[in-house]
Amino acid sequence: MGQTIGTIATSIVTQLQNVALLLIIIAYVSGICFSLAGVIQLKVHKDNPQQTPLSKPIIYLIVGACLLYLPSLIGASGATIFGDDMKSAGNTSGIIE
Repeated sequence: MGQTIGTIATSIVTQLQNVALLLIIIAYVSGICFSLAGVIQLKVHKDNPQQTPLSKPIIYLIVGACLLYLPSLIGASGATIFGDDMKSAGNTSGIIE
């Protein structure tokens, strides 16, 4: 058995970083899609305001903006809570012990 607690912790941290990257990519793609859908719904509202209420494209645009802002919010809040790096939390090795 060549695995120690340190290598297991490093593996878990690496996997969690990949999950965070996937969530960031999903947030960006979803934000762009919601923003485009909001612009299209604005066009639909302009063509026929009786069928499409103005609230629908506004909500799409707000959700799109929130999703586009989410990755920077996560980065800023993570730096605020945990510091810029692991050393600021008192851990000099860079891994969870």
